[in-house]
Amino acid sequence: MAVVFSVTKGMSALCTAMLVDRGHLDYDQKVVHYWPEFGQNGKENITVKQLLHHEAGLALIDTPITIDLLMNYDELGKALAKSPPIWEPGTTHGYHAFTFGFYASQLLTRADPKRRTIGEYFCDEIARPFGIEFYIGLPKELNYRVARYFKDGEDINAVKSFLRSQLDPTNRDVSWGMVTGQSKLKEVIDNADDLMDFYQFNDPRNREVECPSATGYGTAEALAKVYGIIANGGKTSDGKQLLSEKLIKMLEEGGTPLLKDEILGIPSRFSFGFHRLTYQDREMLGHPGFGGNNAYADSKYHIGVGFVTRYASQYGFGNDPRFASVIDALYRAIQKLEV
Repeated sequence: MAVVFSVTKGMSALCTAMLVDRGHLDYDQKVVHYWPEFGQNGKENITVKQLLHHEAGLALIDTPITIDLLMNYDELGKALAKSPPIWEPGTTHGYHAFTFGFYASQLLTRADPKRRTIGEYFCDEIARPFGIEFYIGLPKELNYRVARYFKDGEDINAVKSFLRSQLDPTNRDVSWGMVTGQSKLKEVIDNADDLMDFYQFNDPRNREVECPSATGYGTAEALAKVYGIIANGGKTSDGKQLLSEKLIKMLEEGGTPLLKDEILGIPSRFSFGFHRLTYQDREMLGHPGFGGNNAYADSKYHIGVGFVTRYASQYGFGNDPRFASVIDALYRAIQKLEV
């Protein structure tokens, strides 16, 4: 297993989708319907859909995001509830890089009849029933299974690694937005505080903490299996239901327009917490993650894809050259089968 960073958001989005499928949550309902305390400082009319679409303007909160804060679920909820939007909700979208999972979990807890956190929900409703080796909040006894995280570019080749990554147009545009102030990514990174010290997630004590945006732990096979089920109409080969076809169709057809992301400074598109990934001019449901991690569902070919790495590169938008080479090989093989 490895830490998969923002690929975790896709698993969090799946949990909220299951609540919608089961009638416990409504994408069109206002968040305050489930979480009254949320309705502070201009957030009264934010809908569940806007929150999950990264349209709520809540990419920053009023307090630094520390490990101590994450360990106190009630205090975290209060901090999230009182934080004001940084743009008028519903008017645009911007990647809630760290806060997305915290808001999703607090919402899920209030909508779930059993009042579970998102990590508990994933374990009970997805991991155990479907044999998915993925955790949002890693049990301490499983630490020996997780590869230690290592980041590319933190040795004498740091400058070389960074410059090489800037040959990629997406990386270059994101960097330019931060340098020129045309995006808010620097503010988001500053607000993330403890979460930017990625090496601390080699510590078993910190791996236990639920961070549904960024620190899920699992195997490539687990991610591929989840998205494979989604790509095959929401059912396993033996007929076990994960999501309904109706709900999957909503996820695949809905979402935000492809617009400039207020946080990243590049075009992005989201659908109820999932990222809309593009390959060969086709959009697919999934989510990339920092360091090259990635996962998605390809409904055309009925396959799920999962890619994880312990050696985190400087590519976090589905553009890692290692991932690209694997995917190119996959589709070349598929095309040969079709001939």
